[in-house]
Amino acid sequence: MSKKAPYSMNKFLDKLVKVGFTDGKMISGKLVHISQYEIFLELVKEDQDREVVLIMKNAIKYIR
Repeated sequence: MSKKAPYSMNKFLDKLVKVGFTDGKMISGKLVHISQYEIFLELVKEDQDREVVLIMKNAIKYIR
């Protein structure tokens, strides 16, 4: 599912990241896809179920 995009966020692709939102909340996971307006994070929960979530870029304050 990984796709290279012409953005500076490519250095985070396929790595574990923490995403800070504009409302102060935070989420962490593996960045698996970047598109023009959104990113996809793969989350791993305690019971080892994987879940992919879509995050709109306009809601992101920072990525570490």
